Amino acid sequence: MQFIRPLLMLLTAASFSAAERQIVVCRSPDDRFEVVLAHDGEGLPAIQLRDAKTKTILGDQITGGYGLNLEAVADEFNTAAVWSPDSKQVLLKQRGTKWSTEVTLLRFDKGSFVEIKLPDLYPVVLKNIGVSSIYRRAFTSPLRWVNDSTVVLKLEGDCDLPGLKPEESRRWFEYEAIIDLTNTKQPVIKRLALKDHNG
Repeated sequence: MQFIRPLLMLLTAASFSAAERQIVVCRSPDDRFEVVLAHDGEGLPAIQLRDAKTKTILGDQITGGYGLNLEAVADEFNTAAVWSPDSKQVLLKQRGTKWSTEVTLLRFDKGSFVEIKLPDLYPVVLKNIGVSSIYRRAFTSPLRWVNDSTVVLKLEGDCDLPGLKPEESRRWFEYEAIIDLTNTKQPVIKRLALKDHNG
């Protein structure tokens, strides 16, 4: 994956406190910023974007997630970060429930990271399949940056095709979405798979 380096090359475990875990990939390409999971012992772990040198938190913490401890939440399927080539933007994946993950885009602006709204992609996917709703699962993951203004996400989940018996209707879908951040109203959606799914 572009801009993802091996975990051992990022930071040593000694650079984090007992109540913190690094996220793959936690450091920005220029090593100026880092993304970590932190837990103060109360509530749920929070994602923090920080100055890698001073450890100053740059923007609001993102709380929530699926898992009862830092190790579970820090698992790559549950939480991930993909930085833009210029280190000014980061896509964060967070598992909100057992059945879903979401991606948040944060951009460094005037000394802090602020959220940039991404388009809702699932209505386009469902229309392409020809169904009106997701059955249970909807997982969104950041794949890569094409350049500093174009991102690629993966969307996958399950749905029921109409007109079939319940035991025959379940499908698992996988799509790729290319989003031009200068014109988010026209994402390019590409089907990767639509296959039988029993689950």
